[in-house]
Order: sequence, then structure tokens, then C-alpha cells
Amino acid sequence: MTESYFKAPDLLSGHMLNAYEFYNCWSTGILSVLTVTEPNGKVKRAYLSQPCRAEASIGETALSNTIFQNPYEFCVIQGWDDAYVLRAGAFWYPLAFREDPYWDEKRYGVFEYPSKVECQYRDANVVNFDDALQGLVEGRVCANDIYMRVTWRADGERYDLFCPSRYINFPSNADTEQAYLQPVSDPVLYHDGNRFYLAGIACAMVNKQQGNVIEFVLRVSKKNINLRTKGRFAKWAAKLLAFITSTRPDCDEYAQSVRLEGECVLFTYDANDNVQ
Repeated sequence: MTESYFKAPDLLSGHMLNAYEFYNCWSTGILSVLTVTEPNGKVKRAYLSQPCRAEASIGETALSNTIFQNPYEFCVIQGWDDAYVLRAGAFWYPLAFREDPYWDEKRYGVFEYPSKVECQYRDANVVNFDDALQGLVEGRVCANDIYMRVTWRADGERYDLFCPSRYINFPSNADTEQAYLQPVSDPVLYHDGNRFYLAGIACAMVNKQQGNVIEFVLRVSKKNINLRTKGRFAKWAAKLLAFITSTRPDCDEYAQSVRLEGECVLFTYDANDNVQ
């Protein structure tokens, strides 16, 4: 790793404008950018919006009505081929709808409203392992100021994920022989070659090596949740739950791990940047 700076998507000021041709539109920041470089050099880009709660805007309802009307959240993904909406939350499906594909399409489908992204590239400075570790131990560096560029390869293509670190694990003594950094971010974009997922990511960086292990945990729909019962009425509760689960309660959880080999580079944005 010899580079000291590079160009990175602007996660500070980049934003996404959704449903801009309709009565109510909304603007969010961009939480992560995923790029894929094909063998021919073509670069595809995808952008993840800030997750939003299902709500009614003031323009749609009277001031006395409840704003948060539905118990789910959603986010918009501007992909390289289309825009998508991901809905997540706890859903209760009646038995008659158990195999109805409509419900799965509501969780992941094409976004039907116009959406556009403004996200230029700006100068990014690489933060090396020793400086990051020493600064964190001494309290001079805040995890919120550190960003991540995570790189891996799959099916002959190069993937680059740009995201902020939400928190960083590290030893209390910077001089230990088992020095490590483990930055974590959530949510970020992941693509398995077929579709996009919301995910969390952790990068284990041990003894100055730039990313020994990269692990994603994907947010997936868990069907027929295993519910435990305790207490004096556990037997009856178990019977009741057996009936309840036959109606397919679903919940979206970060539950599917994907472990990869790759590289994690830590960086900060240049205060005197050259935005392009």
C-alpha cells in the first residue's frame, strides 16, 4: 500500500433527491457508495440513501394526525441498472398470503418514483495503521472522522465500498504486539451478483496488514422466527406460539454473514479538497 491520497465519493455533501416530480419529495444524505469495475475497465456505481421511517407528510394530512403511521422503514438504492426500494421491519402475514410473492416484492422492488444523485469525487487522505491506532488510543482521533474504502474481487470484477466508520475497536495499548484495528459501519451496500442488500461490515486489520478479514452481515427476512417460552405457563404459551407461527411472522434482521478476502484502507477527507 503506497498511495497517500486518492479520489473518493463525497460522503460529506453528497445527497439523493427522491420523487422530485411529485407533490411530496425528500432529500437524504448518501450513506455508502459501491462501485464495480468490470474487466474492460467500465465502472458501475450504486448509492445508498439514508433509511427513512414510513410517515405522512404535513402536506398529506392534517396537523393533528399521526406522522409515523406504519412500523417499517425503507431506503432507496440508486443502482447501476435501476433504482430500488428496500423496506424492512416486522411483518405479520396471514396464512392465505404465505406464498404470495407480492409481499416479498414490497420488501425489495424497483423504485417507481424519479430519483437522482448528486455525489462528486473529492480528495481523500490515507490514514496509515500506526497513526490511526496511536490517535485513537490517545483520544486525538474520533471514529466519526475516519472513512473506509473496502476492496475485494468476485467473478473477475473489482468491488470498492466507500463508507464512514461508525465505530472502531482497538487495544488500549498501542505498543502491544497484537495491535489491531477493527472499523465497523452500518448500514452499507452489498451486492451478491444478483441483487442489493443492506448490510453491516467489519474489517479486521491486524499487525499493520490492511484488512486481513472482511465480513459483511446481510439484512435478510427471517421466516418462522424461533420464539422461546419461559415461566409457569410455558407449555401453553408454546402451543399458542405454534399456532401463531403457522401464519408466518417475518422479521428483517442482520443475520446472514459473508466473509471475504480483501483490503481496507482508512481515510479522511481533505479540508482543502479539490471537488470534481
